[in-house]
Amino acid sequence: MNRNQWVFHLEVFVVLVMVMCTILVQLTREVPVHVQVDTSPLQEANGQMSQNINQLNSLYALYQVNLDELKSLSQYNGFDRLSSEEAVVGRVFYVGGEPFFYFLSLKEYTEAEYNTLRNSVSKVDKSYIRPLTPDIQFLANQFKERYPDKTERALAILALIQNVGYDQNDSYVVKHPTVTLMRGGVCIDLVIACGALLKAADINCAILIFGNERHAAIGISDIDFDGFGTDRDVVIEFQGTKYLICETTSLRYPAGSELGSIDAEAATLVIPYEFP
Repeated sequence: MNRNQWVFHLEVFVVLVMVMCTILVQLTREVPVHVQVDTSPLQEANGQMSQNINQLNSLYALYQVNLDELKSLSQYNGFDRLSSEEAVVGRVFYVGGEPFFYFLSLKEYTEAEYNTLRNSVSKVDKSYIRPLTPDIQFLANQFKERYPDKTERALAILALIQNVGYDQNDSYVVKHPTVTLMRGGVCIDLVIACGALLKAADINCAILIFGNERHAAIGISDIDFDGFGTDRDVVIEFQGTKYLICETTSLRYPAGSELGSIDAEAATLVIPYEFP
């Protein structure tokens, strides 16, 4: 190979190397990426939160002013003032770590407090167990939204009632469900309140009275019986409908638990919980 041929080959090699380097640079260079993030939902949420905080601050300031004014009134005048202004009472229940909100006007609560049955739980009839009031429906709707499955919904409502609290009152007075949800109650109070919530949440159920009116429980029919491995002692049948016997007074007895003497054989009265 003479000198000219060697130079030619060297030039070709250099050109090839430069071409390869150019291609490699093109392939490996960073390509700028432009990412657009829609922050409008976050800004909207922040704006809503700021608005809520401002409203709470305004309510608190108004509360302080009204509180100072109420302190100057007598007990009865203060109560009349609150009732006339539709003051709100309520509480927050937690089921499975999630909050469920319950509230109503003080005027509605006062009316419910006077709506009681006296003398005997045997007077619990269909005219009394149909309190489909807005406050109960509002609470029931929250369970319908969060628990599409009826069995899970029924168990969640049962857990709420078992957490309400046992309030030993006059044994000859049966509370309205609205009062029970605010203050707690004895077995018959809790059963009627549980039935009101269940029925308002589209769960069929019945009030069960046992042993000469000494105890009451709730019977739930819209439930997956196979999921509990239950026997005949905790299932009662009435007019062709089966009900799972559930204790409402304590979390120690989840649905399907053996309840000792409280079984299907001991039931003396079954009242299906029905609204008009």
